[in-house]
Amino acid sequence: MDAKCPGQDWRFIKPEKVVEVTCISCGEGVELWPDEMARHCPQCRQLVANPNFDLGCIEWCAQSEECLARMNRSKNETTAPLRKEIHRILKQIPGISKQEVKHAEEVLQIAELIGRKEKVDPIILIPAALLHEVEKRGNTSSAYKHNADIPIYTNSIKIIDEIIQKLNFPSKKAKAVIHAIESYRKRTSCEDVHSKILADAHLILSLKTLPLQEAYQELEKKALTKTGCTVGKKWLI
Repeated sequence: MDAKCPGQDWRFIKPEKVVEVTCISCGEGVELWPDEMARHCPQCRQLVANPNFDLGCIEWCAQSEECLARMNRSKNETTAPLRKEIHRILKQIPGISKQEVKHAEEVLQIAELIGRKEKVDPIILIPAALLHEVEKRGNTSSAYKHNADIPIYTNSIKIIDEIIQKLNFPSKKAKAVIHAIESYRKRTSCEDVHSKILADAHLILSLKTLPLQEAYQELEKKALTKTGCTVGKKWLI
């Protein structure tokens, strides 16, 4: 990233942009800078999300592509704690199989390739991709006991919401993750860009067993984003 970028250079960051978020687990104050998506609490290691994380400048800055390319490694390092924590929780869910975890990771891999070009918020896309199919069948464990009076679909969303709350997500971003997953699951109403990316990632995965030209035709016909179509053609080769 260009050290002189006024959007992220610490020399240009106003004091009010640096926030202290209280850890919900232990009450410790965690200082977060505008370019940090999340940070582990130094006291208990709970992941604390930054409610003020914003890279809105990429929408208008003439150097956005170059800037994003340079900060790619930094962004991956910044999101690493979030990925690690979601993976940890995901693997602890009763009844989840290694195949389901692998599927979620494959969806995330493709979704991120699309998301970088679409310039979406990774702090929304990452949990949406990793958790989008959690507990679709419902669960009878003591931890996530299924209530027969509540539809399995509603129950599964409640479970995903509980997981997101454990990640200490800001309310606005937590709602965006849930909305992306709900919109993706309904399929007919994929109005949210994150849900479209999830749908395209799934589509690309489903086409990998088809002959290449047939897969391309299906991709051009069914992809919900142009980027998904472009990424899919490269990924399927």
